[in-house]
Amino acid sequence: RDSEHLETAARAMDRMETLIDRTLTLARSGHVISETEAVDLAELVDSCWEAVPTADATLENEVTAVIDADPDRLRHLFENLFRNSVEHGSTGSRTGPDDSVGHGSTGRQSPSEDALERGSANLTIRVGEMSEGFYVADDGSGIPSEKRDAVLDDGYTTTDGEGGLGLAIVQRIVEAHGWDIDVTESDGGGTRFEITDITRTDSSEKDTYTRSKTPIQP
Repeated sequence: RDSEHLETAARAMDRMETLIDRTLTLARSGHVISETEAVDLAELVDSCWEAVPTADATLENEVTAVIDADPDRLRHLFENLFRNSVEHGSTGSRTGPDDSVGHGSTGRQSPSEDALERGSANLTIRVGEMSEGFYVADDGSGIPSEKRDAVLDDGYTTTDGEGGLGLAIVQRIVEAHGWDIDVTESDGGGTRFEITDITRTDSSEKDTYTRSKTPIQP
């Protein structure tokens, strides 16, 4: 019994450490971005996927665009969206949508790792291009339409009382870039995050475009 209590306390400490890290990231993510650089989306997406525990989930990386962005914050955006999909996307028994909770740095299995085991089987996550932006979509259980806007709020909680900051961080990063984000249903019935109003950089000429010029093509 003592070992069970110690394990419970250790898991709580992991969660607290993660929450502190996420809170600090959230605070930094909202700062207006003054400098950007050309970022190859395909390379960044692959790198972010390798950095996130994904178990049996599959990535379909269909982006080829080079965009103007802060690479560090864009990395946080993709990693949080991947965690959200892998940990919660295909968990049919979950009581409500939630943004992701980060993984502890110790060898103990954290609550998010429990969710990873339950939620990633046969899950496919697709990153693709659309007019003036890109999307991240999964074929999991999805988010009810009436709750899609709420999942981007700071500290959004599920009906079991568990909250997180992963998607709030995504929202802040999008806003700091001056982009837009929309949460919709994917073709596979899961969740699709659409990030738009993005400036694209031509990889050879480094020319940028705005809404009045040629958009990113799917």
